[in-house]
Amino acid sequence: MKTSRQTMRNQIISCLVFVACVVNAMAKTPYKTCGSKLGVATNVSVSGCDSSPCILKKGSSIKITVNFTSHADVEKVEDAVSGIIDKIPVPFPTPHPNACTTKGISCPLKKGQNYTYTSSTPVVASYPDLRLIVRWAIKDTNGDYVFCVLIPAELK
Repeated sequence: MKTSRQTMRNQIISCLVFVACVVNAMAKTPYKTCGSKLGVATNVSVSGCDSSPCILKKGSSIKITVNFTSHADVEKVEDAVSGIIDKIPVPFPTPHPNACTTKGISCPLKKGQNYTYTSSTPVVASYPDLRLIVRWAIKDTNGDYVFCVLIPAELK
């Protein structure tokens, strides 16, 4: 038979696990996938963003982390980032577009493998204040997305 001390300990552990799960769920960045052919994003995190829209502070830098699974063997991938403003995609070049060398993943990508992509980019102070959808993806040499996510954002 359990003692009251054991019961109390189990209740505290259960409570701590529940709180950790809630905090983890709340810390994730709101996003939608956008039709990647060669893989799928399984989790997205943007620094300082846990609600929609993500507030991107001009003059700062953001860090994005995307966990994804590759559905194909892929030799090389590069960033494909754009801001969608009034349904018009505006390309946004990243400082180092080769995703195989500076983003935490190694190429070639292997089918069925899980990866963690990480990138940092500046939010330039001269950008106008506006709401947009950030489309962040990596693509292969044929232009097919390995992952593609849409993140509601606001530049301030």
